[in-house]
Amino acid sequence: MVWRSAYSSGVPRPLMRGVAHGIIGLKIIQAPEGIDGMHRVGQIDGESAKTLMAPYLIWRVRKKPRLRLMMVATCGGCICSAFLHCVPWGQRNWEQRALTIDFIGICAGLTGHIFSWEWDLQGFYSKILAGAALLNCLLYTVVLLCKLYQEQEMLVALRGFSGMQLGLQLAMLVAAQRRMRTMPRVLASIGPPLALAYFRRFGAFDAEESGPLPVLAGVWSPHEWYHLMVASVHATQLSELHKIEAPEKEKI
Repeated sequence: MVWRSAYSSGVPRPLMRGVAHGIIGLKIIQAPEGIDGMHRVGQIDGESAKTLMAPYLIWRVRKKPRLRLMMVATCGGCICSAFLHCVPWGQRNWEQRALTIDFIGICAGLTGHIFSWEWDLQGFYSKILAGAALLNCLLYTVVLLCKLYQEQEMLVALRGFSGMQLGLQLAMLVAAQRRMRTMPRVLASIGPPLALAYFRRFGAFDAEESGPLPVLAGVWSPHEWYHLMVASVHATQLSELHKIEAPEKEKI
């Protein structure tokens, strides 16, 4: 794996960087089935061989639009990260573009989650929340593209106004999750901020410590732990939305 051993800046790239993102993206969309009774999707339609095919799962599981949107948003964000970390970008400008796509993918994923909860747009609160999330995502995209055009360092740019925009999107997602049961809502609300705090302290590009969780030099780092933390939150969100959206007779 020498061909992808480092980023264009020369910073080492752990073996599981990007690989873990892709695996999480493909497996997390099985959460509604896996958590709700460990029921295999293939048993629903008799084609168990297709249980590992992410696109198939996205469009076939339950055939519920809100759940499908959340699956696409979750998987899409992970794929953007895998695209950034797995491709051996030889030039800095191309790597910066991939970083921009990754950051936009994160914000778009949060927006997709918000719309999954506010799907019916019933009531003034729901419409305002969904509209604000969409507007913030569009503004975030424009700002990042402008910074990319100005050749700013994207990792540093995310700590300014764009970082606050991303934080606002996360806050709106927490507000949209009001339909969840109490304990899952608590996990889904405090999980992302705690994971982000962990990442900022131990997983960021300029972090000076590796943190309390075990790491394996050249293979596994705090960055991968951060994505596992976020994955557990996504699994909770998917499971809860599945329970809310599926009719009682279809629940496992």
